[in-house]
Amino acid sequence: MKNEGPLISLLFPLYKSKRFINILLENIDAVRYKNVEFLIGDRHGLDDCIEVLEEKYGHDSRFRFFKFNDKKDWRVNTNFLIAEARGEYYRFMPHDDLFSRCGLYEMLQEFHNYPNTILVYSPVKHFFENDSIKKLYGVNYNYSEVNAIPWTFKWVLRFNFPMKAHGSFRGLVDLKKVRSKNVFMKESNAYCDRYYLFGLALIGSFRYCDSGYSEKAMRNESVSAQWLKNFGNNKVAFLHENIFRSNFF
Repeated sequence: MKNEGPLISLLFPLYKSKRFINILLENIDAVRYKNVEFLIGDRHGLDDCIEVLEEKYGHDSRFRFFKFNDKKDWRVNTNFLIAEARGEYYRFMPHDDLFSRCGLYEMLQEFHNYPNTILVYSPVKHFFENDSIKKLYGVNYNYSEVNAIPWTFKWVLRFNFPMKAHGSFRGLVDLKKVRSKNVFMKESNAYCDRYYLFGLALIGSFRYCDSGYSEKAMRNESVSAQWLKNFGNNKVAFLHENIFRSNFF
């Protein structure tokens, strides 16, 4: 079958990911877009997850596997996968988030309709792992507010106060625009993803698309949970204090 549409790179940075193997398999199998590549990287080798995936998909030319043992963190792993991406667009897909409705076709249409866009995203609904009822949160957040506000420099400076475009780090990103400005994630004590999004927001607008969504489990050992534990109600103050230490000013 002839591929249709631009190539999209889907990025899977692994870290002790064997426990999430069923989620990874479900996410891969849920992709309906044809012209896609899967980039899978592990920089720790603490389990055999990447070997299991390579055994299952290694014959498929859409898959590329990267194995290192340098113990670099998820930020380095993700930067590397972005650099290796051959697609015109890429999407970051965490190993423990469920992407049962990917929405790639609809996201691409947003780029077509709004050429100044650098990122298109869908809602992220989350629940706490220790919640026995597993209620989904983030459902009532007004994601579409971003589409209604003129994308000006003054507005971008308020991008994180309060935080806007929730879940956009898992969106579909125009890789050409990212590379044209050499934007990458810098090392940070916390919120390096928000710093990165702020950099993207300076060079292009974000669009919200409700055709897909992902589900995120808030786990006690996750990076997000550690930020919540360490910074508590001061999370935004921490971000405010450190945003001007980035490369963008």
